[in-house]
Amino acid sequence: MYQSDKFIISKWSTITFMNINQKIVAVVTAVLIALMTLYPPFISNGMNGASSGYGYDWIFSTSTRATVNIELLLIQIFVALFVGGIFYLVLDKKNK
Repeated sequence: MYQSDKFIISKWSTITFMNINQKIVAVVTAVLIALMTLYPPFISNGMNGASSGYGYDWIFSTSTRATVNIELLLIQIFVALFVGGIFYLVLDKKNK
């Protein structure tokens, strides 16, 4: 093995190294985002243009009067990523 290959492998292993707590936070954050996407908030648009919250339902439901509330879903995903990122950084052993 060439010296440059050893350097690349050692750098790659330090970049991708996560302790067990960071792995748990990453997996939990990914699962929460997947569940949020599969069970999104819906909104129903009334006849007069007013919209009201329809609640949460499975993405594969067959309700025809309601649509996915994209704004609320994106806010939820952003908050989950933000909180997960904070926990990920806090649990890093190198930042002691």
